[in-house]
Amino acid sequence: MFDKIHYYYFNANYEKCLNLSEQFLKESPKFALEFATLSSYKLSLFQKALYYAQELFSLNPTSFNGLMLTKSYIENLRLDEALNLLQTLLTRKDDLEDELKLELAFIYKLSNKLEESEQIFKELLSKDMYNLNLWKNYAEIYFKHDFTKALNAHEHLCHFMQDLIDKLQKGIIAEQTNLNLVKLEDRLHSKTKENLTISKIEDFLTHQILPQKAYLLFKLFRISDSLELFQSLQEANQHHAQFWQNYAKVLEFNSNYQEAYHAYKKCLSLDSHATYQFDLAYLLMRMGVDDNFEEGKKYYESRLFYAHNETFSTYHYNESLKAFNKFGVDAFKNKEVLVFCEQGFGDTIMYARCLEKLCKIASKVLFAPQSAMYEMFKNQIKFLNQNDDIFKNVKVLKNLPTNFDYDIPICSLPFFIDIKLDEILRLKTPILPQKKPHNQRKKLG
Repeated sequence: MFDKIHYYYFNANYEKCLNLSEQFLKESPKFALEFATLSSYKLSLFQKALYYAQELFSLNPTSFNGLMLTKSYIENLRLDEALNLLQTLLTRKDDLEDELKLELAFIYKLSNKLEESEQIFKELLSKDMYNLNLWKNYAEIYFKHDFTKALNAHEHLCHFMQDLIDKLQKGIIAEQTNLNLVKLEDRLHSKTKENLTISKIEDFLTHQILPQKAYLLFKLFRISDSLELFQSLQEANQHHAQFWQNYAKVLEFNSNYQEAYHAYKKCLSLDSHATYQFDLAYLLMRMGVDDNFEEGKKYYESRLFYAHNETFSTYHYNESLKAFNKFGVDAFKNKEVLVFCEQGFGDTIMYARCLEKLCKIASKVLFAPQSAMYEMFKNQIKFLNQNDDIFKNVKVLKNLPTNFDYDIPICSLPFFIDIKLDEILRLKTPILPQKKPHNQRKKLG
């Protein structure tokens, strides 16, 4: 069984390895727990990994097993326990000391103790100055928290790497590279006598560090500097979707909408991920042009990739979509349509005006707003129906109904019932504006 577990782990069949390890727990607990922990972690089964890691560490408290327990604590967001365990393990000062310190730096970063994290990364870099991954992690410490410090770290890294390239070119530092002659890239470098280390450093800078620097310049509102750097990196990043997404954001911010559109399209040609589609939809729907708005409506449906299963039913949405793709808007004609709200209060209020057009299509509109907004919509529509019949077939619900023909998320109404750009302002909102007081102050004297 030992060899079998080793075999499946070596071949990255972690499910089989985990299954065999769990069967072997009684016969050889140390061995089985180790591979059960590792396999669970590889499969992202972090609760199970934590359970097995705790059992393993109590049975065999080595530094490696402690490190695995620490990583499992982190994945389960039990950061205090991870921190306490790491600090205990570091007192051993054994062979894994630097690896434990690296994990400690990550915990400090997750806990927003950024200066402590920075200090550890600097200490580790002093021992391993040419570790590109270590440099990248160091440069990204402040990336989401302090753009100025993050930019300084990126510039520090760029200067160091340029200095390293100069020393390699002058022969001050000898190249230390093990060529992988299975890879065509390495074989070609060996034939052309190019310095593979320099090539990899340059790739590291142009594909990872400099695009991040350009984005940080944007976040610091140094727009012209950001655009200049992004433009200089275009050729080297022809196949990197995130580069084009960030470049598009800067172009959009700078009101270069057509160029931003092309950058987003370039991004989507490389990766059709929902995030990129949503960003393009957001641009298109705000440009105030009919054709762009129509294209944006389709891309805007990509937001549902992130919809929570407590407020969104993929099955019911797909049924509505199939009917729409087959019959168009007529699919909902004389039907009972449930409209539910899968996003925030602001989105519900903004898209509520779309109910007017749906009322002209469906026989009944079953409107289920968020519970906190139920009374408001119920009272507003009841009051409006006293004067006209625009919303006469709207029924505001506190609970989801059991019977309806189709359901549509409220933010998808422009797409499903074909609302045009010039229609939006003409649609009546079911929320009455507050009357402003006209009390005038009495003049003195």
